[in-house]
Amino acid sequence: MERRSMIADSLDKVAGKAHGQNAWGANHVRTWEARGQLSHGQAIATMVHGLAVYADAYRRRFDSDISEDGVLGPAWREIGDGILALLNGELDGLDGGTVDGLIRRMGACSEP
Repeated sequence: MERRSMIADSLDKVAGKAHGQNAWGANHVRTWEARGQLSHGQAIATMVHGLAVYADAYRRRFDSDISEDGVLGPAWREIGDGILALLNGELDGLDGGTVDGLIRRMGACSEP
């Protein structure tokens, strides 16, 4: 599965989820889809999207997974690790656990 498809799949899974009166799933999707606006949540969504697009472009160009590249693979995972660290900060409605799981499913971090 392309990594960009993983993003769409992740959004589909949480869109209707709520915890009591807190519609966290809808808030997460709304924040994610507002990429390009000035907020922490949108910035993180844009970074994760860029991580996915880069990996998918790599696969199309070289017909292999970026995680297998001895130079670019570690750099790509370091970016994922950095985004995971940013999830400890302000998220503006983005659900950190969902984004964490997505980055890990993409293989874009040092520890699965």
